[in-house]
Amino acid sequence: MDFPESMGIRHQIFLLDDGRRLPIPAWAKAEIWLGWWCRKWQLDNARLLTVAVLPARDLAAAFAALGCLLAGSQQFTCGLTWEDLRNLPAGSAIFWGIPNERARYEGVILENQSDDLVPVRIRKGRRRDVNAVWYFSKQRFAQYLFSQECLPTQRGMFAIGSAQSFQQGLGLKTDPRWLWTAGAEACVVTSQARFATAIDNLGLTAGDSPFSDFHDVLCMSSSKDRSLAKLRITSPHKPIDLAAPVSILDGKNAFDQIREINTGNILILLDRGEYSPEIHNLLLEAQNAARHPSCEMLKDLPARFPPSVELAAFVLPDE
Repeated sequence: MDFPESMGIRHQIFLLDDGRRLPIPAWAKAEIWLGWWCRKWQLDNARLLTVAVLPARDLAAAFAALGCLLAGSQQFTCGLTWEDLRNLPAGSAIFWGIPNERARYEGVILENQSDDLVPVRIRKGRRRDVNAVWYFSKQRFAQYLFSQECLPTQRGMFAIGSAQSFQQGLGLKTDPRWLWTAGAEACVVTSQARFATAIDNLGLTAGDSPFSDFHDVLCMSSSKDRSLAKLRITSPHKPIDLAAPVSILDGKNAFDQIREINTGNILILLDRGEYSPEIHNLLLEAQNAARHPSCEMLKDLPARFPPSVELAAFVLPDE
């Protein structure tokens, strides 16, 4: 299987598994494309429901999530702007860092008497800076990377760098502000332990980029961790309190949460043994309610899919 041209991927993806450098298989490409397609097409007054039935789904959610991140980075237009910062009300929390430095800051915006300066009292950062008030001008604003979500640990910051390096290896021009902008591209509903175990000790590379840990490339965190992340992982046994452009339901237990998801597109991943009459009935209902996809959506389909992957997708109007 080849990626469609519209994905913009210019170099082959390789997996590092037990010291071996292997091109990713066709089914993995299919999952990356699926995640990319579901994230790209955010529809007005409608949503996508897509179901993929696979021989096994051990790594399917991880590759689909990767596709969501690729689409999210391509569609990114701008992060927190100077005007956004100026218009935040006093008392708002703000987070920032310095490119190529380890320091990370958290502060609170103070009452502002000037249109040209935004005063921020530092709550966390370098010890000597805590409780100091910094005044940000438009020129100084451009020297930092800002976010409205808590910045990750140093380990998480390293992951952000790895994700950017991997995407550049693919031939994508990723704006670093995307990685610092609040909001996940996808939420995976799955066994968190199973998901993490599946990608342990696996690396990814493309082009001339070095191998990066699969965990890092996904910029992921659990639903309990509210620090900056591009992928959230949540359990199928707890209420879903996260809204994301794409919700990936990994397996039958995750499918049982489908009625709890009220926004965004839905991608359901099943192995063949999990395909049940309940799921079949859902697809029949979806088929009856679906409207025709646009020609633009269909142009993004690959020329062919691997025969081991069975797909069904529906454009469902909002109720």
